[in-house]
Amino acid sequence: TNLFRKNITDTASCPRCNAPLEDTSHVFLDCPLADRIWCRVGLPKPVSIAAIWETPAAGLPQPLRHFILLLLLWKIWAARNAMTFHRIDTHSASTIRLMIDDLDLWIHRLHKAGDQ
Repeated sequence: TNLFRKNITDTASCPRCNAPLEDTSHVFLDCPLADRIWCRVGLPKPVSIAAIWETPAAGLPQPLRHFILLLLLWKIWAARNAMTFHRIDTHSASTIRLMIDDLDLWIHRLHKAGDQ
């Protein structure tokens, strides 16, 4: 909706699923891609944007929980931008693979954060 308001896109609808209003909640929670990603990573989908930081993440060390959630949101956003600006329809498995690749690059830093 923000891009539409700024006349960057022609419509406020979601380029992936054609939902009439692509707002923040839709991008990160309600779009079918976001929904599949939350499901595939084994985290319960938050009920709202405000509730994201309270998302239970069983098995994740507390110091890493917010980092993992931020990475998940970033990859959902990147997949959304690929679709919006380049018409590249990223599959949820590919998006998760990119998350894993980033985690692999950060393994040493994450290990230190988990030790604290």
